[in-house]
Amino acid sequence: STQSTWGSSWSDRSQVHLTEMEFWIVRHGQTDSNVLRITQGQSEGSLTELGVLQAQRLGERLSSVRFDAAYISDLGRTRHTAAEILSFHSSLEATFDARLREKSAGVFEGAPYGSQQKQAKTLGVDNHYYRPEGGESWEDVAKRATSIFHEIAEKYCNNGKEQPCGVEVPSTVHSLPKVLLVSHGGFIKQFLNGPVAEYCTAAPFPSAIKNTGLSILRYDPTVSRKKGRIKLLRVNDVSHLKSS
Repeated sequence: STQSTWGSSWSDRSQVHLTEMEFWIVRHGQTDSNVLRITQGQSEGSLTELGVLQAQRLGERLSSVRFDAAYISDLGRTRHTAAEILSFHSSLEATFDARLREKSAGVFEGAPYGSQQKQAKTLGVDNHYYRPEGGESWEDVAKRATSIFHEIAEKYCNNGKEQPCGVEVPSTVHSLPKVLLVSHGGFIKQFLNGPVAEYCTAAPFPSAIKNTGLSILRYDPTVSRKKGRIKLLRVNDVSHLKSS
């Protein structure tokens, strides 16, 4: 089955170094606003019936993976998605972190997709740096992404020490810490194009992150930047939605 193959493929700990860790990053399930193509920003958002099913399918797919930590955007749509995943991981404590939120669209929350880009163009401002009234720029989001990336990496990577920081590791077992992140399409794009692209030699990143799309990144801080500290194991994978 997809589930058993998945677990054996990426849970093999005999071929990894103690310095490595993995980020398992997922986007929330489909929401009403996604269907209507309306900018949600930092509004809570509600999953559609399909969105709930997508989250359940993802939860089933990840049920055999041993996560060491879970960091969740504190907005409603990500909380609901995470609940479906964590229902298979009763002992895993979730950390709700506002840094994982979607970009605040300010006055454009509730507006049709593309409204912010049009306004930025009208003002002659690069869209990446355009900050709408009451909202954030994509540069602001990129800074949040970089902040949480380095914080988690510092906590769960070995960094040359005998034991990974903050992780209990039996001396006879090669343990590969896995951290689950449940976030939003815009944030994940900034995460991939910011700290990840900085350490990855090959970055075929998608232009849009699909609902419950899964990306897996293996990070080793002891590898030189030139050789690539990050390996992409999965990017925007939704194969769990194709199963019967």
